[in-house]
Amino acid sequence: LIFATWDPEAPSLEDYLGDIRWYLDPMFNKRDRGLDLLGPQKWIVPSNWKLPADNFAGDTYHIPVSHRAAQTVIARANRQPMPDTLKYYNTPGGYSVSPGNGHGLMVNFADSDDGFWQMFNSRNPEQILRDHYLRIHPEVQRRLGFRANRMTTIVATVFPNFSVHPATSVRIYHPR
Repeated sequence: LIFATWDPEAPSLEDYLGDIRWYLDPMFNKRDRGLDLLGPQKWIVPSNWKLPADNFAGDTYHIPVSHRAAQTVIARANRQPMPDTLKYYNTPGGYSVSPGNGHGLMVNFADSDDGFWQMFNSRNPEQILRDHYLRIHPEVQRRLGFRANRMTTIVATVFPNFSVHPATSVRIYHPR
């Protein structure tokens, strides 16, 4: 990742990131060889740029509100019961974190290694992802310590316009 500013008075990147870096490391700093990103994908969303940034800064209202209609349509089309959209975020060990400088995130902490793997497997149902993570886990554990076995970041926003959804995307919002 490359960060830049035109402001000669701006703090150093390390100072600006502050405590959120501790939470970003499990996403971006888990491998010795770094991380490969695929893309980019670009789209225009007719909204204030602050809306998506806030959406990834630790809001617990997003899933049950924003995705409820789509989940209802899918469940009815498949003649299945409605999924519990609140269950995903209302799990023990889930926190909204404000690490300072306007940054925000949602994170889950497991109270045991077994709890971590249950949490991990529920968020990564594809066997190929689970197999990959098991293969790289010793390296991740060496680099991250206890965070490799106890912590998953759900979503994060580095203020003002950089957000991460660890399973799907890195997003940068450009006001128009």
